Amino acid sequence: MSLPLSLARAALLALLALGLAPAAAQDGPLDSLARQIGQRSQPVESADFVRDSRPAELGYVPVHSKRTEPPGKLLTPDALKAQERELDALRAAHDKAGERAPVKAAYKPLQAPRPPKKTETKPAEPQPVKLVIPTLR
Repeated sequence: MSLPLSLARAALLALLALGLAPAAAQDGPLDSLARQIGQRSQPVESADFVRDSRPAELGYVPVHSKRTEPPGKLLTPDALKAQERELDALRAAHDKAGERAPVKAAYKPLQAPRPPKKTETKPAEPQPVKLVIPTLR
């Protein structure tokens, strides 16, 4: 079974490009091939102030790393109960220190203000109305 000539040339060209292309440390062979044929942009060199402000080691945790055990020891049931008693004693001491003497009511409770007295006003006497009818001349 034979491949068409154009497909064979394309495969050969791709293999040569993969073998001859200098790949960056973080790039794979497909990335370098994509850069050579113009389908991926070239990385830009960082400015001096950016490079100087970055730490030498980033100190990140890999995604699939094994979880480390906590540095402390497991408490025995007796030690756990003793710690609970100690915390309860501290809570009781704080509650006692936070108590205040009851406040004696030395004030009179507020009363709603009384409504003002209603005074009756006499209605105004009606004034005679003068009608002015304009006439046409």
